[in-house]
Amino acid sequence: MIYDYPRIQFKVLERQAVLIGLDEGSELLTRLWLEVDQAKLGAEDLKVQEATVQRRRAIFGEINEMVTYRFLSPWLALNQENERRYRTQQDEAARIGLLERVIIGNCLSFAKAFSHTVTFKLRADCSKLRPTAAQLKGISMQGFLGTFRINFLLPDRVGVGKSVSRGFGTVLCLDKSNHASGVKL
Repeated sequence: MIYDYPRIQFKVLERQAVLIGLDEGSELLTRLWLEVDQAKLGAEDLKVQEATVQRRRAIFGEINEMVTYRFLSPWLALNQENERRYRTQQDEAARIGLLERVIIGNCLSFAKAFSHTVTFKLRADCSKLRPTAAQLKGISMQGFLGTFRINFLLPDRVGVGKSVSRGFGTVLCLDKSNHASGVKL
């Protein structure tokens, strides 16, 4: 199997279904989305009340200053091995350090998926994240909500971490200053 960053992501944000298309995923969504008149969610058939398409260019990549993001949905950061490390770690600073390494890895993976090479060291601060319960395919998992800071630009409403195509790890930038550096997506 080939594992790659999902170019199409489904999310429920503020009680509305949202599809995000990145790169070639945006072209596919633009072609198909307006033809959709109903959707099946679990066993329930839902009529599409309104379908709109918004296209925008997003900038991503490493920058000099730290940027603050808020998770709109639980971030599934930990694989089985990291979750065991996180739970057995008594020192809060070590737990935060583990999350910081994971979010940096998530951003590096995002960059790599779009053929961008990060040219300098990423720094993160995950001290404002808090654990939360999450469900994935009926299985209870450890997720995280709150804010984090990193010197990397991410497009609003994309996901980082595990199961981003299902809406987990969706971020919103809280620093609305104009970040001109980065790579256009």
